[in-house]
Amino acid sequence: MKISHQYPDLSHEELLRRFKARVDTLLGRYSEFISDRHWVDNTHLKGSGRGVKADLKVIGQRIDVEVKLPFLLSAFRGKVEAVVRRQLLRLEEDESAEA
Repeated sequence: MKISHQYPDLSHEELLRRFKARVDTLLGRYSEFISDRHWVDNTHLKGSGRGVKADLKVIGQRIDVEVKLPFLLSAFRGKVEAVVRRQLLRLEEDESAEA
């Protein structure tokens, strides 16, 4: 599944800063499924575990998320998509991530 969210009111730098400030907390909640994660470069994070693969990129004023679920977890696709969308929205409103 691919999910993108635009942040027209945030600069690329501010979006990247907020993303980095929250990504460990966000992925930490799901460490049971995404236990291995690494930065490919300054704006691209990959994670995997238990057959789940996640690819997160900050591109300009947009965040792209791609999640691949194994067959056994595909029944939870809707729930996973809802959680990802909710977390992306929270970045936009995240007062605690502001400098």
